[in-house]
Amino acid sequence: MSKHRKIILIADDSPDNIAMLKHILVSDYELQVASNGKMCLELASAIKPDLILLDIIMPDIDGYRVCQQLKQATATQNIPIIIITAKTSIQDELRGLQLGAFDYISKPISPPLLKARVQHCFDRVDMQATLQQKNQALEHALKIREDIEHISRHDLKSPLGSIISAIQVIQDDDNLDQEQREILGMAEKTAYKMLEMINRSLDLIKMETKTYYPKVQHIDLVPVLTRVLQELKDSIIAKQLTIEWLINRQAQTVTKFMILAEELLCYSLFSNLIKNAIEASPPKKSITINLLPPLPNTQSHSTIEIYNYGHVPKSIQQTFFDKYVTLNKEKGLGLGTYSAKLITHTLGGEIKLDSTIPDQTKLIVHLPNINSPSNHKTTDSNPSHLNSASNVNIEYNI
Repeated sequence: MSKHRKIILIADDSPDNIAMLKHILVSDYELQVASNGKMCLELASAIKPDLILLDIIMPDIDGYRVCQQLKQATATQNIPIIIITAKTSIQDELRGLQLGAFDYISKPISPPLLKARVQHCFDRVDMQATLQQKNQALEHALKIREDIEHISRHDLKSPLGSIISAIQVIQDDDNLDQEQREILGMAEKTAYKMLEMINRSLDLIKMETKTYYPKVQHIDLVPVLTRVLQELKDSIIAKQLTIEWLINRQAQTVTKFMILAEELLCYSLFSNLIKNAIEASPPKKSITINLLPPLPNTQSHSTIEIYNYGHVPKSIQQTFFDKYVTLNKEKGLGLGTYSAKLITHTLGGEIKLDSTIPDQTKLIVHLPNINSPSNHKTTDSNPSHLNSASNVNIEYNI
């Protein structure tokens, strides 16, 4: 089978120029000829050539206007154009390139140069086509992988639910001793934790596709943070860390901190951030949680700052919240801070990294306060505790 010969459309009103171009190119390409601008536009749309060699000076429509119309038309906008003209000024060449021409060749034409420029054009087009095919294949493979992961997560919920039900049935047996009940309790707790992880994972997929709609309400963040710290207590003790609470960057006893959010999302958000702070912190140091209520009579966000010792390297500061970014964690997937970013944005807030403090890292989370305007539906329409929004104080000891 013979190799497909690429089609070149020559648009020139000079018979001598056409004859010369044919002589140079006819052995390698299939050639078509248009003797004016209008004919070039019609032929380009009809035959879809692989390349157009376009003269600028033509009697009806000049080459610049032809180039512009070709690039504006959907049917011809991807056809590469090499302008061939006697005009040699930089302004003329720049104009052609700005209109979308691939290359610009000045007369008199050098046959070896023309052949090289034409071949270079086809090489670039072929390379771009190959890259586009690879990108499409990668996107398709990624879509398949994400679909399989989504289905797998969803399908895991049913057998896991059966395991939990079976554990609960066995727990009702009066013949179990204390040790057996403790083992079953641990198994049930682990199963529920796995179920929560699957649910959170499915929620993250919805957040990535912007199809997760949080059920926000007025919540007290203090119990949420306390639960997170209690869950991470073993890790805190193992590294001999201390937890410090601040209000407006001053040590106080914190009892309440009201925000507008979804409680489960807040738990996942701060679990990720505090766990990250614990892992990054050197032993025997402190982790500080600073709560900053909004200014009175404003609609500004409530702010939560988390400080830990240990500096984020410059190499990942710009990508700190990106997917799969991690540092020196053998088992880390780099999804903790990415998940935190998704959750914060889903709740209508903002999150950022501050690495300006020497030898420390500060994460700053802005979340809507109870007076903030919100596009989300609020499930707690008449809370009795709104007047305590700025009453913020906690004591927490490990």
